[in-house]
Amino acid sequence: MRKSKETILYTLLFAAVLAISLNAYAEEETEAVKDNYFSRMFIAPTGRMLPSGIVGLSFGGAFATQGGKEYLGLFSIGLGGVAELEVSTAHLVSNVFSSSKWIGTTALKFTVYNGKPETMLPKVMLAFRSNRWSSIEGSGSDLAGPADEDGNSGIYSVDFKTHITSLYLSATSELSPKLSVSGGLVWHDVRTKDLWYYSNNYQPTELEDMKKSVVGAFCGVENLLNPTTYSILEVGLIPEIRFDEKMEKMHIGQLWYSMVGVRFFFREMTAVDAGIKYRSDYSGLADAEIVVGLNIGIDIAKEVGVKRR
Repeated sequence: MRKSKETILYTLLFAAVLAISLNAYAEEETEAVKDNYFSRMFIAPTGRMLPSGIVGLSFGGAFATQGGKEYLGLFSIGLGGVAELEVSTAHLVSNVFSSSKWIGTTALKFTVYNGKPETMLPKVMLAFRSNRWSSIEGSGSDLAGPADEDGNSGIYSVDFKTHITSLYLSATSELSPKLSVSGGLVWHDVRTKDLWYYSNNYQPTELEDMKKSVVGAFCGVENLLNPTTYSILEVGLIPEIRFDEKMEKMHIGQLWYSMVGVRFFFREMTAVDAGIKYRSDYSGLADAEIVVGLNIGIDIAKEVGVKRR
């Protein structure tokens, strides 16, 4: 409960900083960048879809994390204006380890409704994301939380395989030329197998395979601060795999995250993301992460001379 209250407090603090920035630009006449091509906020998908023939590339990571560094890689392509294919690395959230473990995922997104800006009706998108069975392991300094509290948990290392399939329903409404709001629901089917942990005397213990479905929500606000810069505030729920307090069982649950920052366009389809992320399993502001990324859009259809219909 204490960590949940801290998360809400830090989210409100981030929102206050963002509100001050919005007020600073409230009276400034701005002209929007031609399009915010990218179909996600920092983490969660929006209702937007990449235009047909546009390839999106994203590179970046989180720094000042509890366990060091985390990296992000993403490739996506717009298919006919009605679908989008995405291949990326995703981070498995778990307080068993001091940093999130990444796994490769593939996603296919479909347009459900294109929206009508003049009526503020939202763009709606459905996305299916999945990964192959992936091995997750860690030992020694990789372990965190109850696993190494006071150094007397008796756990030396943890090893298991996981498979996560997620279904997103996301909607984005353009409230004005400057302001858009996104939100939606996500259903995660989380499975584990071959769960082993090893005690400090190297004795192996096998745990039962797990399977659980968790439903979460996410929302965010994107606001045009000036002709080249959007501010983004995002809050959501993400899956979590963790040990119980007695280090006898593992559970599947979820936790809150919040992010605030900016997306700066220095070319029409090239932008830099910079933000701060905080999660409900963190113990204080010192655990907050600095997240940076480079987003590049390439108009493949234009390069090869294909006309869009």
